[in-house]
Amino acid sequence: SLPYGTQTWAVILENAASEGAEVIKSDAAVAFENKAQGGVAVDKDTESANFGKIYTVTAYAQGLQEFDASMNPVGERLFKDTPFIDAWYSPYRITANSGKLYMNDWIDSNSGVYVYDPNAETISAPNMFVGTRPDDGAGIMVNGNGETVTCNVSSVAFVGEGEGRKMYAFAEDAVNETPAGSLLRYDLGTADTWAAAPSAAFSSMSSLLSTKDAVLLATENGIICAQKSENSNTAEKPAFVVVDFDGNVVYNSSALTDLNGSMGAAVALYGNIFAIVNADGNIEIYKVAWNENTPSFSDRYVIKLNNTKQITQMDFDTAGNLYAFSVEEGLLKIAVKNEARSTRTNAKAELQLVNSILTAVESIEVEAPAEYYNLQGIKVDKPENGIFIKKQGSKASKVIL
Repeated sequence: SLPYGTQTWAVILENAASEGAEVIKSDAAVAFENKAQGGVAVDKDTESANFGKIYTVTAYAQGLQEFDASMNPVGERLFKDTPFIDAWYSPYRITANSGKLYMNDWIDSNSGVYVYDPNAETISAPNMFVGTRPDDGAGIMVNGNGETVTCNVSSVAFVGEGEGRKMYAFAEDAVNETPAGSLLRYDLGTADTWAAAPSAAFSSMSSLLSTKDAVLLATENGIICAQKSENSNTAEKPAFVVVDFDGNVVYNSSALTDLNGSMGAAVALYGNIFAIVNADGNIEIYKVAWNENTPSFSDRYVIKLNNTKQITQMDFDTAGNLYAFSVEEGLLKIAVKNEARSTRTNAKAELQLVNSILTAVESIEVEAPAEYYNLQGIKVDKPENGIFIKKQGSKASKVIL
């Protein structure tokens, strides 16, 4: 039995090797009415009440959809109309961070990063950037001091936690004196609104990422920037580059001679497993090793999807399952070939066990019924002998039964 007091704990799963790679779930119904651009993100924050949930966004204002680990839609789509508009890139991609969802809109008249907190009492997704738009129709926003706050950003990535949290954004347009195709950094801390010029801007990759549509992927060593390079992976127009946290290019993917480009700029990372969509719409898998902030890639193999449409975003869950958003098919879940591995899922920072003795009943309060889910987000009717997520009303917690 566990002692009373404050406990820290984790769940460790020992997995057998996966010898093959296959699409284990493909539900075309989640492509919605229009086969459109969109993105996918998995909440991997163990401090979040929504840990393990999968989210997609779909353009033409088709909004945000939550899925459980079995790929079943949960609830209704949110933001099916406002704050997004009926256009090809509204919304475009999505990032999960600190229990919240950050949705990119890549349309000039509605550009920004819209923030949704699934645990808030009200359902809203305000634009994190504060400013006014010039009359020329460009996607930039300007503050009262005449500084450009932001522009059309195709993707964001987060580094750090708490007061040290920083958001990197890929800029389609020129921002103040920084050219288009640069990397912007916003030192957000715990805030989710921004009304000043970027904290820093880096232009070393701007001439390389010439398509101005890139996906950012944060790692412990730097930022991977992948662009829609179509049939190009040259030194002048690579499928992706890696930059350190000061914006210096430390790797150019032209070194991968078998990679023929990237159709949708989608990339994902799970431990030492790196995934990128190539120019044929198939997924290439590499092992990645780091020498300080410089990566090297090896052991390439290809998951052939025969996908003629773009995959615009991918994300791994904490168990190494790969999720991809396809313009043609919507949400895909893919089992990736991997060696036997140990998967560790940390619990919330603290678990408080309290020894209380009931001596008298002074009042009775009627509480909402409790629902239980396993750590993969699947509802369990009769939970026993394990660790579960207990949801009761608006509260969620992990419990040991």
